[in-house]
Amino acid sequence: MKTISWNICRLESPRALRRLRHLLKQHNPQMVFLMETKLNKKCMEKVRRSYGFMNGIEVEADGSRSGLCLAWMGDTSIYRVLWFTLFE
Repeated sequence: MKTISWNICRLESPRALRRLRHLLKQHNPQMVFLMETKLNKKCMEKVRRSYGFMNGIEVEADGSRSGLCLAWMGDTSIYRVLWFTLFE
């Protein structure tokens, strides 16, 4: 399973969104973990879905701090995601 983990430090900037799109096209991961997104849950879900990840878990940013997103492709089972996350 191909994964990307990135401390993105403010996903809302157009530059960060372009870099993320390029990274996803280049590596075509099945799972992505983004840290420090600084986005609320609704915005993060919109971004996640716009990049083709229909499944995901978002943790809303606390003001201008934190924010997490774990996203995976539709054909990847959550059990496989959790197994890979916990044991690989």
